Amino acid sequence: MRTITVFLILLCASVLMEGCAGILAPTRQAIPTRPVIKGELFGLPENLNATIYVRTPQGKVVIWGGAKSGHPWQITVNKAEGLNYVITAEAGGYVSQPVSYTIHISADTAYIVRNGQVTDDEAIHLDFHFVPKGSP
Repeated sequence: MRTITVFLILLCASVLMEGCAGILAPTRQAIPTRPVIKGELFGLPENLNATIYVRTPQGKVVIWGGAKSGHPWQITVNKAEGLNYVITAEAGGYVSQPVSYTIHISADTAYIVRNGQVTDDEAIHLDFHFVPKGSP
């Protein structure tokens, strides 16, 4: 009888511990892999990095990352701040052409916005060409 009582106590304890572990265990959200925006930088010296900024239309920086001239870059954009973003590339002493791109996120794809209209062009060729400040 004592063996059965000890067994039942251990069984109940293990069920309670397993249940509590499931309740107390932190949950992890998957890191989003889309929507992805991509591009390339041109015209910077090899030793100078540029910074790619993703901002809300109000100017709040949502995410940023470094990139080198002549190398592709890509950033995954989180939709938590809205559906429209402005993408810029900045490097000390240089100006990018274009100055910025505007994108719109629909489902898991980012599209380029031109003249206030969302296009069918995915935001996967957001290239920035740099020239020294003060160049014609």
